[in-house]
Amino acid sequence: MANNVMTSKERYKKEELINILKDILDIKKSKSSDCLNYSELEDILYYLENKDIQCFNVDNLNYIISTSKDEIDISLISDGYHTFDELYYHRMILFAVICKQNKEKAWKSKLHSDGTMFPNYFIVGIDTPDGQYSYHYHEQYWNYFNDIIEMLTAPPWDGHVSNNVNRLLKI
Repeated sequence: MANNVMTSKERYKKEELINILKDILDIKKSKSSDCLNYSELEDILYYLENKDIQCFNVDNLNYIISTSKDEIDISLISDGYHTFDELYYHRMILFAVICKQNKEKAWKSKLHSDGTMFPNYFIVGIDTPDGQYSYHYHEQYWNYFNDIIEMLTAPPWDGHVSNNVNRLLKI
């Protein structure tokens, strides 16, 4: 692995990987579950701790994490600075600010345009010159969007995806 050329997005610091794997192994020991192949994780940890490797393929790490969903609370995984929960909360606060500063373009609804919705969630969106951008939030965050107009159903989805976040720059 050390000879593979990887982009910076595919690299994790060796120390971060060792800490993540140690956490997963500790959880595995405490829960006695068969979801993870414990010996394979131990082998990876041994390799990282004892070999001169400075990076690890992100796909391998994501596989380890995704196959551990029943064992670990992924929302608590951290990059060493913030957990997933913290980052999603920050994103929600920032989107609330954007919507409140552009009330004439923002909307929220407890239903999609077809009348469906994920249990205990709502949708908040904003119309930009390039089209919509929206997020789903758990109902506990409804009041953060108090100043936003509530619609019976959200407007029809225009096909936007996460890569379209740059639409927000045009507001």
